[in-house]
Amino acid sequence: MAQKQPMLASHWSTTPIARILRPMQEFIQQEQSSGIILLGMTILALLIANSPLAEAYFTLLETKVGIVAGPFELKESVLHWVN
Repeated sequence: MAQKQPMLASHWSTTPIARILRPMQEFIQQEQSSGIILLGMTILALLIANSPLAEAYFTLLETKVGIVAGPFELKESVLHWVN
């Protein structure tokens, strides 16, 4: 089965920023990229949670974030939103 070619923006493909962004575009369009990113972020979270930054990390997770629309309010911790 032939590999599907990624659809890249061609109107700016010759600019210097395109040379930097092209590999990122190609990576994101691959099916396994989301799994690789999730694994990387999990490892990063474990490293931070077990480092001197742990207190700030857990404080961030307990921070309340929400949406308010008139009398309705939905406010939960960052950890709740992540889960």
